[in-house]
Amino acid sequence: MRKMKKSLTILTAVFALCMAFALTVKVDAAVAEVMDVPTSNFKVSYMTPDKTYVGIQVVYNGDWTQVGLFDVYGNLVASDVCASYATFNGLSRNKIYYYRARTVAYNYQTGTYDATSGWSGAKAFSTINYSLKAVKGKKAFTVKAPKVKGVKNYKVYMSKKRDTGFKKAKTIKAGKKIKITKYNKKAFKFYQYYYVKVVPQLSSGVKCTDFTLGRFYVNKIYR
Repeated sequence: MRKMKKSLTILTAVFALCMAFALTVKVDAAVAEVMDVPTSNFKVSYMTPDKTYVGIQVVYNGDWTQVGLFDVYGNLVASDVCASYATFNGLSRNKIYYYRARTVAYNYQTGTYDATSGWSGAKAFSTINYSLKAVKGKKAFTVKAPKVKGVKNYKVYMSKKRDTGFKKAKTIKAGKKIKITKYNKKAFKFYQYYYVKVVPQLSSGVKCTDFTLGRFYVNKIYR
């Protein structure tokens, strides 16, 4: 009988998107007391796999809400007025977008929406592309994150579950590549999926949402 040789094949899925659906005007004295929209009242709930379209869910409170997208310099680049769901198309890849919300009222005389509160605090999301690659013949993989304006570094999180249990594994400097060989200080196991998240850490200190999810798998093949 011919003797079988054991070799390793590393299988890994590319990073893919994984998430659940979800005018500057003067304010007169009569509406100046309206409270600003709390950041807990709005969040990104959907992004297309190509990261060019995003949907932002807003808690409906009987008023119209204007959601604004801002670049890392604080410039307003797009806005949408909605009751409960704002949408933005044509987003650029490898960018950090900040978003804020404020209440507005329709002005029938001018045909515009006038602000009735100030802009809320900022939240952020990313359209960054990452590279996840297996190390040939090894129980290891590499992660590379690009240099992006406004990003200080990246934190890599891993879990054996798709949706929960993520723990910090490494920190990547912007524009650098790292190799990961262990999970929780132990070598990767055969026939076990490991899920990978990379989260940008912003220079502004604002927490950034990133929906990208990678997957790593080690398989044995006998020849």
